[in-house]
Formats: sequence, C-alpha cells, structure tokens
Amino acid sequence: MSLMFKPSLRIHSFRGRLFVVYSTLIIVVLLATATLFYTFYRRSAMNRIIAEQNQLSTAIIEATDSEVATMDTVSMNIFYSTLVESHLQRYMMLSADEDFEERLRTQQALMDTISAVIGPFQIVNQVNIYSLEGHMIGAGLFNQQINVDLPNKDWYERTSELDGAKNLTGPKPLQYIDAGNYHFRDRPFLSMTRFYKDGTLEAKGIIEVLQDYNAVFSYLKRMRQYHPNASFYVLDAKGLYVYPYNPTPDTAGVHYLNLIEQRNWKPQAAHRATDPDGRRQQIITYASSDYTGWTVIVASPSSIVYQPLIHFTWIFLGLGMAVLLLTLIVSFAVSGTIIRPLADLHATIAGTNITTLRALDSDTGCTQENLRTSLDELQAIDSAFRAMQQKLNQAVIQLVSAQTQEAHAKLLAVQSQMDPHFLYNNLATIQAMADEGMNLEISQFTKEMSYMLRYIAAKSEQGVPLAEEIQYVETYLRLMKIRLQSNLSYTVDIPNHMHAIAVPKLLVQPLVENSIKHGFSGTPPWSLAISGWIEPVSDRHAVSEKWFVSVTDNGHGFCPEILASLNHYAENRLSPDDSCGQPSEGMGLLNTYMRLRLFYHDDFTFHVNNNPGGGATVTIGGTTSPGGSE
Repeated sequence: MSLMFKPSLRIHSFRGRLFVVYSTLIIVVLLATATLFYTFYRRSAMNRIIAEQNQLSTAIIEATDSEVATMDTVSMNIFYSTLVESHLQRYMMLSADEDFEERLRTQQALMDTISAVIGPFQIVNQVNIYSLEGHMIGAGLFNQQINVDLPNKDWYERTSELDGAKNLTGPKPLQYIDAGNYHFRDRPFLSMTRFYKDGTLEAKGIIEVLQDYNAVFSYLKRMRQYHPNASFYVLDAKGLYVYPYNPTPDTAGVHYLNLIEQRNWKPQAAHRATDPDGRRQQIITYASSDYTGWTVIVASPSSIVYQPLIHFTWIFLGLGMAVLLLTLIVSFAVSGTIIRPLADLHATIAGTNITTLRALDSDTGCTQENLRTSLDELQAIDSAFRAMQQKLNQAVIQLVSAQTQEAHAKLLAVQSQMDPHFLYNNLATIQAMADEGMNLEISQFTKEMSYMLRYIAAKSEQGVPLAEEIQYVETYLRLMKIRLQSNLSYTVDIPNHMHAIAVPKLLVQPLVENSIKHGFSGTPPWSLAISGWIEPVSDRHAVSEKWFVSVTDNGHGFCPEILASLNHYAENRLSPDDSCGQPSEGMGLLNTYMRLRLFYHDDFTFHVNNNPGGGATVTIGGTTSPGGSE
C-alpha cells in the first residue's frame, strides 16, 4: 500500500519535518550566537561599569591625598624652618610686659616667615603655631596672636599621642576668626596638627595647618556634577564623616562602611547592598587611603547603573524576535521549493514496477517528463534515477542465486564492522573525559578510534595478516578497558609464527564483541583470553598446517538453544538461506561463520561450547594457505 505524498505542512510530512529541522537548526544557531554575544556584551558592560566606579573612588582618594599632602608639605616646611625656630624661641624668651615692642617685632617676623612658607598663592589657608603655654600665632587668612586653652582643643590629646606625626581632624568652622573675615566664619576647615620640636627633639609647641574644606574636596564636588545620581561619602578611621559636611549627616555612609567591614568586601570590586531604609538596591565601590586613613564610598542606584544594559537587552530581544520570525518565513519558503519537485519525483518512483521498467526499453520508445526544478541537486537526482531505471532491469536479470548468498554474507560483515552502540558509548566516554579535563586520555582515545575506522575502511579482498587483525582486536579491547576499567581484564597470546597468516578482515573482533555484549551480563570482574596455535593436518595427498584461534570468557555461557543452533550450522556447513531457524542471538558469531565459509570454502573450523567451570569458548580456524577470498 503506497502513501500519498502531499506538499502540505503536516508534522509527519516531508515538508513539515524539513521546515521543523531547518527552522530548529537555524534557531539553535541564532540563539547560541545571540546568547554568546549577549553574555559577552553583558560581562563587558558589567566590567566597564565596575571599572568606572572603581576608578571614580580611586581618583577621589588620589585627589584628596594630594590636597592633604600639600598641607603636610607646608607643615613639614614649618617644622624644619630654622627661621621659624629662632623667631619662636626668641618670642618665648621675651617678656610680654618688659619687652613688649621687641616681642611685637618678633611676632611680626614669625608671621612673615609663616606667610613666606605659605607662598603668594596661599596653597593652604592658615598656619597656626601654638606654644605649650597656650599662645597662638597665626598667619594666612588672618595674622594675629591670641591665647587659647590648648589642652581643651579636640585634637590635642591625639596629637600628643602621635608625637610629631600628622593628625587630621575636621571639618569644622573656625571660632576665632575676626569680624573682618565674616565670609569664612561659617565655612568648615580641615585641620592638620603635629608637635613642633627643636633641634634637640624637645617639644616646643604645636603646628596647625588649616585648609578650606571646599578646596580639599574640590575634585569630589566636580565628580558629583558628572554623576548626579551617585552618593559620595568620606569617612575617617574612626567611622566619622569627613565628607559631606553636615551637622546632622545621614546614616548611609556609616551603614555602608559597616557592611564593608562586616562582609570583608574587597576594594577593587563592586558590591550590592540596600540603602539604610531597605528600599533601593545600591552598587557600592570604595577605596581606602593608607596616607590619610580615609575611606571613600561611592553608592549608585543599581537601576541607574544598569539602565544602559537594560535598554540594550530590550532592543536585543526585539531584534532577536524579528530575526527568528524572518527565519521561520524563509524556512517555510525554502521547504516549499524543495518539496514540490520531490513530490513529482515521488510520484514517478511510486509508479515504477516491472511493467514500467520494461516500457523503458528502446523498442517501446517510451519517455518521461523531466523534473520541474531549478535546483541542480534535484535535477542530478532525477537524472540518476532515470539512469537507474535504464539499468535496473538488466541488473535484475543478471542477479544469480550464488551472488545473493555472497551479498548477504558481506552485508552481515558490513553491519558488524562497527556497532553503533559502540560508537555512541565511546562518544559518551569522550564527553565524560572532556568534562574531567582528561585531554591526554582523549587524544589517545580518539587516536585508537581513528585507527579502527581506518582499518575498517581499508580494502582487503585477499584478507589481512593475522597480526593486523589481532592489533585491531587489542585496540578494541583497550577502548573497552577505558569504559569498563578494572571490571575487565584480558590476555592475548598469539605466537609470532602465526602473524603472517592471511585471514578475513574483522574475523576475530565479532567474537570478542559477542563475549562482552552477551557473556558479561553478570557481576564483574570479567576476564577474556585470546589464544592461537597451529596444528599439522594430514590427508591422503599431503601434510598441511591449520591455524586455530580461541576466545574464552568467564561469562554465563550460551543458552542450550543458541549453542545447539550455532553448532548445527557449523557441523552441516549450512548457509542462512538453508534454514529458517536462524538464532535470535549470536548474529556476530553467525557473521564470522559465513565469512569463514566464503574464505576457506569447507576447509575451516567453527566450534562453540560452554566451559565446565563457567563461561564459553569459541574456536575458529582455517588452513594456512586459504583457497578462497573475501
């Protein structure tokens, strides 16, 4: 019963399957490419965003370190100035009552020296020198001398502990600025203090360098203009705010600093956190300065940071859907151009029978309409089919029963050359080895498989040396050993004087495969032994030699029905066409039997038996000088 071939889009129709296959293939390729591209772009975008925020926090730290270094430089210049030291010593030695005018001149000289250190461009706003008795002489924004309660200064205790090292405090407004400098009265300043010592390293006073808060953080303020959605926080080693200056600052900066310390966040990375209110997701980056002890924290809303990436994602999805839709339309159209001529060809093939073949003889003059297609491949198929029709009738007539038997045996040989399950299992083994990173083992494994495939593909009409056949069997066993590992052991004992004997190709391997496939269905370990020998054989005409090879396993052996059927074939020299009772198992063994019969005619050995201690042995053999060929 023939099936109608209709060019419709049914799932089980050729056009439907062609459409599904091509569409699926193209979609898979597009999706794989799109996924790789999107993953690469997303990773690059994320890295770029993280790098930008890290660079921002690092740049702020470097800018503030530079400003503080300027204050430190001025402080050290005062510290090591001999003029400052001499003027200060003289000022402290003069009495305020008796040497008022001289003390006033020394004070002015000291102020002039400090102003000279600050420079004409006033790289810092103010420098104050405090004596241990509480006298302060300042120069910069204002030049004056006032008395202060030095121990009550908030920086005094920490400055004493540092014993000459710098101490940063602030920001806070200056309380002693006179009314003439009212525009600086409410402006916050950062203070750097250190103990001032003479040449004998004896403490004589304290140097204080003041810098306008806005000058120290001028770079950070510019960055705020470029990043209006980001929040910037600068905190000192005690977790106190340095920036922003606000008598009542928010708690976000301290919250993020606590998270950094608790979760041990790395500075060269971006971290996710929610704000103190728990409402918005923030991307946190930070950088710390060993010079100032400050930590700069940059917090940006994740929705703003990832907005370009989200925008790109929607565009990418829209384009992807458009491309997929276009792909489906093109696949449907292409499948239609292929299916129509195939439908015509199908009709021609379906109508081919003995009658139509005979009608193609030259005596009848019958012709067929050419296939209507513009595809060269389909035209080639049509031409080949017409040529096949012309020759098919002659091929049927020339076929003889002897050729049928030989063709059947060779078909069995081809089918047993490489078990598809063996290929599937080996490919799965290669995949598992790749997952484990076993590159050297994979290289050896594929090398062995390549050798087996080359061996199978090589022509060998006159047989192959037994040594090559045994080498192929050992390669097969090595691959099986990789799969079964310690569960399989085997030995091969073929004497050297047997290596040159010509045997049919792929004669021994089906015996080994049969043992592994059927014999080793029980509990491991499994063992296999391959041995060979030569025996003299004498008849009425001459004395000759015969070779033998046996394959022994420790499996469960053959069931009695299979064993009797195989031996029945061998003892009666039957072919598969001589009996309808072919065994349901042991087709590999039957293949070996038929190839022995073709190669050696009747002068061969094929015997199967179960061993008394368990397992089975298959013995094959033939003359050392065969009279046939494959």
